[in-house]
Amino acid sequence: MIERIYSLPHAHKPQHLIYDSNCNALREVTSRRIQFFDGMGMCIVAFHHKTKHKANNTLCREHCDMRGYPELLHDDGKFYFNSSITKQTNVWFGAFHNICWEMTPVCYDFFLDEMIIHQNRIT
Repeated sequence: MIERIYSLPHAHKPQHLIYDSNCNALREVTSRRIQFFDGMGMCIVAFHHKTKHKANNTLCREHCDMRGYPELLHDDGKFYFNSSITKQTNVWFGAFHNICWEMTPVCYDFFLDEMIIHQNRIT
């Protein structure tokens, strides 16, 4: 689904995907050799990486730790953003799923930008 969404005209492929179970997605991408994801960081939310994933899961520990991507860290080693907040934001975005389902990327970007501006005004 992600490959299909970001293959649309004017869509920009993200540099990173951060999700609770990205190690499972990475395992699938690797086994199927899906080239679309080459060069894309597939990280796990920091909290889940510490608490929900086994230490012996080598794929997860070596490739899905946000600390393995220097561009996601300040010079002091802290993250640029709170990955738990991204999870909450994704839940908020999910409320717009049915509205955005068939939008073009340009309309989608515009609509969500406007919703974010509106949400930021009321909070």
